[in-house]
Amino acid sequence: MKKDDGDLNKYAQMGLAALIPGMQRMIELMQHELDMMRERLTGLQEPRKKTGRPPKAIAGEKLASGWPADPEERKAEARRRMQNRDSKRRQRAAKAAKSMVSKDSPDHDKFRKKMKQAAKRRWANMSFKERKAKLAAMRAGRKQKKAPVLKLEAVS
Repeated sequence: MKKDDGDLNKYAQMGLAALIPGMQRMIELMQHELDMMRERLTGLQEPRKKTGRPPKAIAGEKLASGWPADPEERKAEARRRMQNRDSKRRQRAAKAAKSMVSKDSPDHDKFRKKMKQAAKRRWANMSFKERKAKLAAMRAGRKQKKAPVLKLEAVS
């Protein structure tokens, strides 16, 4: 069976028509890659921005972070903040030391009396349900089994 030229022409047209969308997609991809390469090239050709300390500025000017722009003022500000932080730490430490009075201290009896009064106020401010829950938790803590103690005997 022999095909005539009209059929071959039709098949050639269908084949070419099927190839065109793929070729268009390939051209788009290649164009995108070319654009990316150009962007990279321009990025490499531009001079790099300097990093490091900002330049000295007019007195009183502040950076976006709120710190002074002048390096000497920044040093002074950092020193001031460190002193502030340290003084707050010392105050907290002194307060903590003051709140815990050792048994050897002459003020221990006053401390115990103060703690006892605070505990009474706490218990007085609790509702019946809160007191019941607190007592149950205290009893449960006492009832917990202790770890068994092994007694080792010398073997003769």
